[in-house]
Amino acid sequence: MMLQRYMIRTGLAEMFPKSSEYLGIELILPRGSLIEAHFRQMSVINQLVSIAMQLQNDLRLSNHKFMAHQVALLYQCINQAGPRFSTKYKNRVEENFNELKETANTTDEPRLPIELQAWLTNLTTDIVSEALFSGLSVCQQTSEATHLSDYINRVSSGGTLDEDTCTSTVTL
Repeated sequence: MMLQRYMIRTGLAEMFPKSSEYLGIELILPRGSLIEAHFRQMSVINQLVSIAMQLQNDLRLSNHKFMAHQVALLYQCINQAGPRFSTKYKNRVEENFNELKETANTTDEPRLPIELQAWLTNLTTDIVSEALFSGLSVCQQTSEATHLSDYINRVSSGGTLDEDTCTSTVTL
């Protein structure tokens, strides 16, 4: 019983819904747990970074035949990553995509011109830098994780939740 109260008071019940369920704590979470929303967003960011880094590596190859397909996938990842990325990078992809597609379809073993390679290198470097090194708080990275970032800030500053706040979202 003391462990259950502690988990509720500190917000750990919301952070670890499976453990809470095991301990018999019933959570009332409207759209799934906050940590699940955070993990979904981080998964999207990971996918964005992975495809950007893959494009950087593939620029070193002698055959750029499928670059347009990979840039299309990067474009989809940008859209899924939310407005922080789509407002900055969506137009940059759209500006050069047709030229990239035409170049990739010219021969059996096409090679992108130096200008397109430089553009793609700059684009992917900017994306990876922003995703990994932006220094933004969790709440600025995803609107769904506001409660999670509040919890992390409270815990890191030594604060705790009062029982009234906990009972409004968690019941025993």
